Amino acid sequence: MARFLDLDYLASLFHSFSKNPLRGIFSLIQVVDIMRVNVDKVLERDQKLSELDDRADALQAGASQFETSAAKLKRKYWWKNCKMWAILIAVVLVIIIVIIIWTQS
Repeated sequence: MARFLDLDYLASLFHSFSKNPLRGIFSLIQVVDIMRVNVDKVLERDQKLSELDDRADALQAGASQFETSAAKLKRKYWWKNCKMWAILIAVVLVIIIVIIIWTQS
């Protein structure tokens, strides 16, 4: 593609066109074909980038949903842990009270 930006190459194409018009036309057809291929590649690349952008958006949405679910789950187990500690403390207090009452009687 950079070859078509080279002035010497363009000058040689012009020179060949002025010497032999048929050869120049064939060169021009080759250039047009190469440019069509390049445009097709650019369009394919644009489509792939668009698909990649869509997948990145979906991944971002999934990550956000995962973060929300993880926070809810963390909160749920924190409360569950608090309940277990409260039950454990209550059981220990009941045992201590039973021991105190038993030793006094």
